[in-house]
Amino acid sequence: MAGALKRSFDLFRKLCGDDALKNVVIVTTMWSKVTSEEGNARQRELENDSRFFKPALDRNAAITRYDNTRASAHDILRMFLRNHPIPLTIQRELVDYRKHFLETEAAQEVNRGLQSLVQKHTAELKSLKAEMEEAKRTKDLKAVRELQEEHRKANALLIKIRTVSRNLAPDYHRQQLEASRKFSGNVEDEAESCCGCIVG
Repeated sequence: MAGALKRSFDLFRKLCGDDALKNVVIVTTMWSKVTSEEGNARQRELENDSRFFKPALDRNAAITRYDNTRASAHDILRMFLRNHPIPLTIQRELVDYRKHFLETEAAQEVNRGLQSLVQKHTAELKSLKAEMEEAKRTKDLKAVRELQEEHRKANALLIKIRTVSRNLAPDYHRQQLEASRKFSGNVEDEAESCCGCIVG
């Protein structure tokens, strides 16, 4: 389970909240790619290691295997049919507590992830710059060109990450306004259609 997948799962947990995790089913796949012993060892690690699924399983999330059969898919769906709807943390934060999007646990998790990426890529740029200086000093022109290209790509990615971070709040506000306009438009349309009748 790579770092990006772990961050995605952490974000998923923040969106759902601990109460709703009992309605979550974690489905593992690709069982045909490993031996039974290797698969069992990996699943034990996912279940018992706090870096992976243990925190969710401790909150009554379920874990099961999908073995590429219709029967297996039906078994997984049956697990969901036993669930009762629970509001997600993100819903309660935005609707009940009227929090600004950036104050929600999910947004803070996204921001932590973005800041971590900024730090990582800033350090990478610093390292590339030092390597370029050394390549220039030794007059290794091929290495200089390659490092300049790597530096350009890393810098472009860093700019993109910072832009995403800055646009997080404005995008949310824009979507909120659009949803509000659509809702208002639907209400007005319904009112117009109701007012078209003649009462005798």
